[in-house]
Amino acid sequence: MARELRNEMQMGEGIESVPSPVENQPVNQGIQLPLDANMQKTLVNIVLSDFESAKQAREGRKYGRTSKGEELNFDKWLQELTDLYFGRREAKTVPWRFCSNRSLMIGMAIVETLMARLFPAVFSEELVNWRPMSRSSEDRVKRLNKFMFWWAKVHCRLKEFFNEWTRIVIGYGDCFTETSIDVQIVDRTSGKQKIVKTRSDIIPKKDVYFQPGSRDIQRDPVILKTSYFYRELEQLEQEGRVMNVAQPSTPEMKTLKDVMPVIGAPTEGVLQPDQLEEILNIKRRNTPVDCLKWYGAIDIDGDGIPEQLRVLVALDQRLYLGGIMLKDISYRGLRPIDVTQFMPRIDEPQCLMGLGILEEVKELALEIDAIFNQMTDGNTLQVMRPGFYDPSGDLDAGALSIAPNKMSPVSNPSQNVYFPEINIPTEKLVSAITLVL
Repeated sequence: MARELRNEMQMGEGIESVPSPVENQPVNQGIQLPLDANMQKTLVNIVLSDFESAKQAREGRKYGRTSKGEELNFDKWLQELTDLYFGRREAKTVPWRFCSNRSLMIGMAIVETLMARLFPAVFSEELVNWRPMSRSSEDRVKRLNKFMFWWAKVHCRLKEFFNEWTRIVIGYGDCFTETSIDVQIVDRTSGKQKIVKTRSDIIPKKDVYFQPGSRDIQRDPVILKTSYFYRELEQLEQEGRVMNVAQPSTPEMKTLKDVMPVIGAPTEGVLQPDQLEEILNIKRRNTPVDCLKWYGAIDIDGDGIPEQLRVLVALDQRLYLGGIMLKDISYRGLRPIDVTQFMPRIDEPQCLMGLGILEEVKELALEIDAIFNQMTDGNTLQVMRPGFYDPSGDLDAGALSIAPNKMSPVSNPSQNVYFPEINIPTEKLVSAITLVL
């Protein structure tokens, strides 16, 4: 057993030898669906139609109003929650320029307090530690604990993932994750080896699109907006995970290489054709490609039963980049996606959008920030009071300044200079803070 644990720690789970690459090898279709050009275009139209419907459903929701009475859309609403967490505030010019505009970061304080209390319940390092039942098993348990430490901290990185996942769920109210198979090629002394393991990625809230009235992510269409570099798509095509990148899947289809514009490409006629193609390939490598990953069900074989699919489409180029059946990547045929809610919404208890702490404490945090800024501005007015002077006299207002034991000569101070009395009810502001807290 000890020898097996040591071998797993050194080599890693799921490591296979990689054969030497063969030049001019045809594109590997892998588990891609063998669809003709018409069916590929149909899937592209379906995905783009669902994407537009999801955007309209997102913008049709009510997200509240700003302090100026303006309607909030999804992007502004999400940006306000993010700014609330980091304490970012808009610049103020009222009541005067450079007035107090600080944030006490109440939202971050509340989220981090809940994070410290809930994170041990989500992930605890004690759950991956073993304890010996007898003296003879101490050495075995010590080796096993080392292996579990490597598995949780290095191989799977469970603590880092759940640390981000818990904070996002508490702050925004929901978190969307996608599980995939990560393949990494490493060079070792024994040759090239392939490390295969599963990984879960947190999808940003702004990149997840649901259809109107969606209730179940396993049944309703779900769209993920993502971005790849062209070099990544080219590598995925060689692995059989996408298609139509550098080589067409059918003679009627165009490739992403043909329809994607290259920024900063030299004009034709300046260089030789082979040199121009080489420069285009170099510049094309780091060009980002916005894609839509669509999870849904559609009958593609005509048997009357819709099949669960995952389709990848290039958004700007409106190009089909691949589609697979979920039964080929999931043993139970389920979608490798999940959504977790912190608290359901009262008005829509079954929707996939949750209610987070940042949205709950937003008004409270803004009110506390406003009260503290008013106290700071009030004390500033009491220490450096504004005043009025007679411009027709011999008073040089620009040369006047105050300091301890400093006196400035004025011919008639009672007539030429006037400082109004300003009373700031500081005790009432403190009572207001005590009341809201």
